Amino acid sequence: MATVPSERKILETLSDAVISCDGDGRILWCNRATYTLLGYATGELRGAHVSMLVAADQEERLAELLGNASNATDAAAPEDAATDPPAEPPRPPRIEGRRADGSKLTVSLAASRYSMDGTPMLTLVVRDATLAAERERDLERVRDELGMQMRVNQVLENAESSEALIDEVLREVVSLGQLDVHKMAGLFLLEETAPPGAPAGQVHLPLAENGPAQLRLVHHIGDFSDDFLERESTIPLGSCLCGRAANSGEVLVSDDCFTDPRHEHAFHDMTAHGHYIIPLKAGGKVTGVVFLYTDPYPVWDERRQVLLETLGVQIGMGLARARDHEALLESRADFARLATYDALTGVLNRRAIFERLAQERARQERHTHSVSVILFDIDHFKIVNDQHGHAVGDAVLKQVAHRMKAALRPYDEIGRYGGEEFLMVLPGCPEETAGRVAERLRISLAETPIDCAVGPLTITASFGVAHCSAERTDEALVSAADDALYRAKRAGRNRVELDLGLSLDSTLADLKRG
Repeated sequence: MATVPSERKILETLSDAVISCDGDGRILWCNRATYTLLGYATGELRGAHVSMLVAADQEERLAELLGNASNATDAAAPEDAATDPPAEPPRPPRIEGRRADGSKLTVSLAASRYSMDGTPMLTLVVRDATLAAERERDLERVRDELGMQMRVNQVLENAESSEALIDEVLREVVSLGQLDVHKMAGLFLLEETAPPGAPAGQVHLPLAENGPAQLRLVHHIGDFSDDFLERESTIPLGSCLCGRAANSGEVLVSDDCFTDPRHEHAFHDMTAHGHYIIPLKAGGKVTGVVFLYTDPYPVWDERRQVLLETLGVQIGMGLARARDHEALLESRADFARLATYDALTGVLNRRAIFERLAQERARQERHTHSVSVILFDIDHFKIVNDQHGHAVGDAVLKQVAHRMKAALRPYDEIGRYGGEEFLMVLPGCPEETAGRVAERLRISLAETPIDCAVGPLTITASFGVAHCSAERTDEALVSAADDALYRAKRAGRNRVELDLGLSLDSTLADLKRG
């Protein structure tokens, strides 16, 4: 394109910079917009090489663009091209330009080659693309930030436990390139200060209003020293950077651990670093903090502040939901245990032991195996309570139940039938064998005193044994064992009676004679 005087008048009116060069890239002429854009005095660029208009590290890129410049005399488009919809013109490539004062700017550059009187020429059209590039970078940051928040949400929804949730969330946060943080982070939870005598490491939540509080380090990622992990296991509220952020509820930025007076905790071989400290919030209250490591003097702007504040609420609420869900599951498990096990002795309760009996009887019908039950009662238990108190009586009940449970086979079961009575279900066990089991248990209990607060107590029990038959209901079977137990009591206690109406000794004697 030849820049004759009449055409130059038109080019002077353009807002884009237009530069005419010889085939080697020497500037022959520029319009006013060129000098305005790049900060040169009028005429100052004439004779200079066009490479002076780009950053030093961009000269190879410029040479590539000029080498790929289109030829203004290219052949016309095919005839049938007119029938096709017009294609969107490609966006001119971008390059980092350089102003007269050395400052940089992003520009788009379109170059074309032509010939004037047989001499190769170049025309460059340069447009300031700084705002467009910034908008694109902003959009890219927004996409990255939204993508990270979506991934954090997925972690919050899918994590199997609060511990897994914390680990995955921290890894997502440190992976966000826009934050430019180190792969070192940790999470503190706010808890009440443990009262004197409380177990070490016990968390006391929820927080009491205005109660003494501290931060407890619950998880970290990165290479932290043992000294750090030990000394930072708890931080008083209001202490150091994390304690201050938890106290104020605002994101805290620290430029340098060596110059920031708020960075009160120092460690051996600590290197210079900065921090982002993010309060975690749920229901409008601070529940903990996340700390992130950065290079000294991290970038801080409104965008980062909004992002970190949003993450603090997002993580805080997600963690609160996870903890509430775990508490709900634990409560359900507690209710299930209460519905199944006796609260004092830890063995099955009356309902659960009858359910186990029904299950074994159903198996008996399918597989024709034996099921026997043993009902035993602690002898003179009322005297234990009257002489030593109910606390000692409870200790006796627990130890007897545990001792009997430990002496059974893994697939046998014991439950508290009521008061000081216990019912055992023995699958695959005929009545005579169950009688021998009862005798072994009776001897073991009588010969080994129970240790309790008042000293060793000798405890005995009476046993009744019954065997399941098809015509008996579960209640009738247990009633038969109860009748045998009653006979053992009447016969002097501390003995075993079978449902056959015979004592164990006589039954064994009959078996020997047979």
